[in-house]
Amino acid sequence: MALLFVVMTVILSIVYRTTYTHTQTQIAEQLDAGNAVVQNELESRMRYVGSTSRTITKDFNLIEQVVSRDANSIGAAIESYRGRAGANFSVVTDIKGKIIATTLKDMAMGESLPFGSFAEDNIAKTQNVYGLYKDHAYQVFIWPLYAPEPNQIAYLVMGYMLDDNLTKRLQKLTGLDISFIQPGKVFASSLPDAERELLSNANISFTSPNTWRTVTLDNIDYVTFIAPLPMSDGQTIQVLLQRSLTDALRDYKSLQLQLIATQVLSLLLAAIGAFFIASTITRPLRRMTEYVKRIAAGEYSEPLPLNSKGEIGILVQEFTHMQHEINEREASILHLAYHDALTNLPNRNDFQRRVQTHVESAKSNNGRVAVFVMDLDNFSDINVTLGHLSGDFLLRKVSERLVQECCEGDHIARLGGDEFAILISDFINVHDVIQRVTHYRNIFNRAFEVENISLTVNATFGVAIYPEHAENSGTLMQRAEVAMYIGKRKRMPYSIYNSSQDHHSVVRLALMSELKPAIEQDELVLYYQPKLDLATHTINAVECLVRWIHPVHGFISPNDFIPLAEQTGNIRLLTRWVINAAFAQNKKWRDEHKLNLTMSINISAVDLLDPHFLPYVESQLQHYDLPPQ
Repeated sequence: MALLFVVMTVILSIVYRTTYTHTQTQIAEQLDAGNAVVQNELESRMRYVGSTSRTITKDFNLIEQVVSRDANSIGAAIESYRGRAGANFSVVTDIKGKIIATTLKDMAMGESLPFGSFAEDNIAKTQNVYGLYKDHAYQVFIWPLYAPEPNQIAYLVMGYMLDDNLTKRLQKLTGLDISFIQPGKVFASSLPDAERELLSNANISFTSPNTWRTVTLDNIDYVTFIAPLPMSDGQTIQVLLQRSLTDALRDYKSLQLQLIATQVLSLLLAAIGAFFIASTITRPLRRMTEYVKRIAAGEYSEPLPLNSKGEIGILVQEFTHMQHEINEREASILHLAYHDALTNLPNRNDFQRRVQTHVESAKSNNGRVAVFVMDLDNFSDINVTLGHLSGDFLLRKVSERLVQECCEGDHIARLGGDEFAILISDFINVHDVIQRVTHYRNIFNRAFEVENISLTVNATFGVAIYPEHAENSGTLMQRAEVAMYIGKRKRMPYSIYNSSQDHHSVVRLALMSELKPAIEQDELVLYYQPKLDLATHTINAVECLVRWIHPVHGFISPNDFIPLAEQTGNIRLLTRWVINAAFAQNKKWRDEHKLNLTMSINISAVDLLDPHFLPYVESQLQHYDLPPQ
C-alpha cells in the first residue's frame, strides 16, 4: 500500500505539473494569436480611415474654407466628417503643425499639434502615429490637404481614443484581457477597476516586448504578452494582453479532486486485493498520465483511448470535455487570425501564406501562378452617401457573389477596405488569365440592392503572373496592386502588370531624392531646338529643352523626371533653373554673336498658380538686360 500511495502521489504531481505547463503554453499561444487579432484590428482601422480620407481630402468646400482660414466653417465641416468617420476628434493645422481649427475645445488656435512629425520629408505623406493627449492614448491619422496637388496647404488630423470600449471589443474577439499602458499608467483596459489599479502599480518589465511571461498580481498568476505601439517622439504605448493562469487552472480543480478520490478509493481497495487494484486503477492512470503528457506537448486532438467506468470514467469524460473546449477555443482564435470578420473570407495573412505556398510549388514544378487584386470603383462615395453600414452590406454581397462564382482551385480573400484578391494556378497562357478576369468581372453585370437602392458597381482588376512579373510571393502581390492602380488611373476594367508603367520602382524612388540636388548643382543640360523661317531661310527662334544626364543611369527622359518634379514639389525650382540658364545663354548669343533669337520655354500649370512667378521672370529679364518680347 505504501508503494501504491507513493505511485499515486507521483501521478498526481505529474498530472498537476503537466496540466500547469500545458495550460501556460496554451495561454501563451492564445496571447500570440490574440496579438495578431489586435494588430489586425488596428490595421483595419487604418485602412478603413484611409478609404474615408480620400473623399474628405478632395472636398473642394473644405479646401476653400482652409484656404480662407475660416475657423468656424472649417470647424463645422470637420465636426461633420469626424462624426461620419467615428473619430473622437478632428483638427486642421497649417503645414507647420499649428492648429487652424479643431473639434476639441481645450485645444487653442495656433498651438502645435501634439501628434506626428511635420518635418519636410513627411509633408506629402499620410502619417499613422500613436500619441498621448490629456492623459489619454490615441491612434492618430494625419493627411495632407492640397489646393491642388502638390500644393500642400494644411493637414487634416483625426484621432481615435484607445479607450475601454476598444479594449472590451478586443476582449470579445480574443477572449483575453487587453490594456493600453505605459509604466505607472493605464490608459484603457478591459479589467475591472480593482485589477486596473493593481496593474498601474505593478512592476512590469518592458525590456523584452513581443514575448510572453508570467506576472503575479495580488497573489494571482497571469500570463502576459506586451506589444509596443511606437509614438512619434520615440516612446511607446504598450498593448498588454493577459489571461489569469490561476483561473485557467481552476477548471482542473474538479479533476484533481477526482484524482484524489480515486487515490483514496484505490488505497481502500488495495486492502482487499492488490491484483484488482493493479488491473483496474494503476494501469488506466498510467495511460492517462501518458495522455496528459501528450496534451502538454500539444497533441490533444486524439480522444483519450479509455472506456473505463466509475471515477476513472468520469475523469475521462472531464478530460474529453476539456479537450473539446480547447479545440473549439483554438479554432476560434485561429479563424479570427486568418479570416476577415466582416465577410468571413480569408484575410491578407491567409492569402499571403497561400500565395507563398503556390509560388514555391510553381518553382519546383516549373508552374505559373497569377494574382488578381480587385478594388471597387467609387466605393468611398457609397460610404459617404449611404453610410458605412451600407458600405459593409455591399462588401458582404460582393464577397457572396465572388464565392458563388469561384472556380475550382481558385482562392478568394479580402485584403482590407474594398480590396479583394484572387489566386489562380490552373492556366496555360495570358489568354486564360484574361478569360478568368472576365469571369469574375461578370459578377458586376447585375446591380446590387442596398437599402432599396439598385446600385451599379464596377471594379478594377490588377493582374500579376509568376514568374513573368515577380520571383517571390511578396513582389507578386505588390505588383498586382500596382497593376490595379494603373488600371484605375487609366480607367480600364483590368490591367496586367507592365514594368514600364510601374512608377513605384526603387530607381524611381532614388531619382525622386536626387532630382533636387541635381537642379541645385547644375547637373541638368539645356538643348535648343531651332525654328527655321522658310521665307528667309534663317533661324529666328529656339525652343528650350531640358535634359538630365545622370552619372549612374545615363540619359533620363523628361517624361520620367518632369512628373517626378511635379509630384515632389520641385517643378518650380526646375522652371527657375531653366529660365536662368536660357536667359544666360540668350545674353551670351546677343553679346558675342549678335544673335537676336526668340526663346520658347515650357512651364508647368503649377508655375501659373505661383504668385511669385511673374516677378521672378521680370527680375531675370532685367538681370540679363533682355527684352520681354
